[in-house]
Amino acid sequence: MDKVKIAGELVRMAEMLLSDGMSRESKEFSTEYALNKYLRDHPGANKSDHTVKKSGPKSQKAPSSDETKLRATREMNTHNKALGAFRVKHGLAGKSDDEVRQSLKKSGKKNELAKFEQGLKKKNELLRMTK
Repeated sequence: MDKVKIAGELVRMAEMLLSDGMSRESKEFSTEYALNKYLRDHPGANKSDHTVKKSGPKSQKAPSSDETKLRATREMNTHNKALGAFRVKHGLAGKSDDEVRQSLKKSGKKNELAKFEQGLKKKNELLRMTK
């Protein structure tokens, strides 16, 4: 085999290994909040693959439930602003979620509808965290 064929075969094998999920790495998070945020942002991630750093004398304590709620509230406010900007961009300001869905479906904007649905899903997850 010449060098080009060998290189091509190596690349093919590497791609095959990566696509089988062998490149996945586990992560260690400093707090339970950080782990939960990562899992929210990466729906395909498996919680059992990741850990929270054990608390030691110098480690940071996990945020209290009040701190967690405050962070989630702030994140939700930012996210609500983004959803509002989305509505304005598409000329749907002041419309309900259902009206926005119907309008996007009717106009055939499948990608925009998917983005909107994803945004609503995240909003609902954040809302649950604030309770």
